[in-house]
Amino acid sequence: MERRFREAGVEVRVDDESAIQHARFLAPKPMAHIKVEVAKPDMDRARKLLAEWESQGALRDAVHCPECRSARVQYPQFTRNFLLPNVLAAVLWKLRLAPAEFYCEECQFTWPPEPFKEAPELDALYWPKDSSKSGPIGPR
Repeated sequence: MERRFREAGVEVRVDDESAIQHARFLAPKPMAHIKVEVAKPDMDRARKLLAEWESQGALRDAVHCPECRSARVQYPQFTRNFLLPNVLAAVLWKLRLAPAEFYCEECQFTWPPEPFKEAPELDALYWPKDSSKSGPIGPR
């Protein structure tokens, strides 16, 4: 990606935050960890290039916001500038007391890294309607 920008005459700085995510957030699999910085005068041109490259499939593996489709996503969702919130959040995530979520910098939408699962249809006793599964007393 960096090479493509430079070939198009746009100066960029690419930061890979995978090591930071792994160390600070105890994340086993870094997500949304590549950051591309562009100078303000080149911003419109860079966005047009990205849109063109995305239509060619260059960003197919990038995390996109499910609301606005922006690739300006942070994970996990909170500041990276201060140590104490990072430590506290990492402890809460490991204890599963607070979820680690993606954060869209464009529309401020947050969502979990796992895809949303549709709730099963329930019967009158609030058991899944799938008759192949057994109930509380055994098979039906």
